[in-house]
Amino acid sequence: MYTRSLTHNPLLLCAYHGLVMALFPFAIITLLWKDQFGLPMTELMILQAVFGVVVAALEFPSGYVADRLGYRPTLLGAAIFSVLGWSVYLVASDFWTVALPSIAVSRSRVA
Repeated sequence: MYTRSLTHNPLLLCAYHGLVMALFPFAIITLLWKDQFGLPMTELMILQAVFGVVVAALEFPSGYVADRLGYRPTLLGAAIFSVLGWSVYLVASDFWTVALPSIAVSRSRVA
């Protein structure tokens, strides 16, 4: 039973990262930020840059945390960050309320 679950873990991990890294909502949410919140393209590009910098900066530390704490707790923490970030997006209305959850959501991408 235990070895069977271990053989499925790599497949489940690849599926999880494939869905998370697809970033499907960002193609639509960027249009929402532009049209509904009135964010200029400059601020949208700054948001995308912040997202990319946080992903790059946390790539190595997330691997270290996964090695020290285990992959399941790290993935669970990343999922929690993602849910919190997307929850804040629900009530976002300006640049700063969009920038803060971008950091939380980008943190979930590197785990």
